[in-house]
Amino acid sequence: MVTISLISVIANEVFHNNGEQMISAVIQQIVGEGIGTVSAYSEFWTPDDLKRIKYLDREKAFTKSEIFGGLLWTAVWGSVYFNASKLIRVYVKGVNGFEFSYPVFNEEVLHSYWPLVVLVMILEFAVAIFKWMKQQWTLAVAIFNLAVHTVSSVVLVVLLRNPNLFSEQFRLNMRDLRRSILTRDSGKLEFKAK
Repeated sequence: MVTISLISVIANEVFHNNGEQMISAVIQQIVGEGIGTVSAYSEFWTPDDLKRIKYLDREKAFTKSEIFGGLLWTAVWGSVYFNASKLIRVYVKGVNGFEFSYPVFNEEVLHSYWPLVVLVMILEFAVAIFKWMKQQWTLAVAIFNLAVHTVSSVVLVVLLRNPNLFSEQFRLNMRDLRRSILTRDSGKLEFKAK
């Protein structure tokens, strides 16, 4: 209630300022009215009121940065996933710098799994919101977190088991690279009989 009152006082002063008042006068008006509004809504408390406050164990509590970091990580990996063919590429250096590149992943295959990936993203956002609401580890949070990570792992395994996940050019170049390494190393492994 106090926050809403303070926001309404600030909004009122910002929108009704006609430009004739100095900024310092506007700030003084906001602070003066804000303190008056806040103290009008404040109630006195007693030590018995502390019994109603929920105790948060510091070892079990979630930090805001942990929750925000989870949301940010989900947004980042989701963006990279849906733009992988443009972001994750192999660049080949030529005489004039990088002459051409090719994607590592097959875009059609990646996009064929979009419903599963969106499901995982929604579940991860839901876990972050659930953590924010509960504020600490509980059995319900742990079970929900386990379920989301299990679903994420299953989706990842399904995705990685697709033989067409990598682009054709990437697979051919990796095969050629493997052959060149094996033929180069096989020349070093000569044994001489005594």
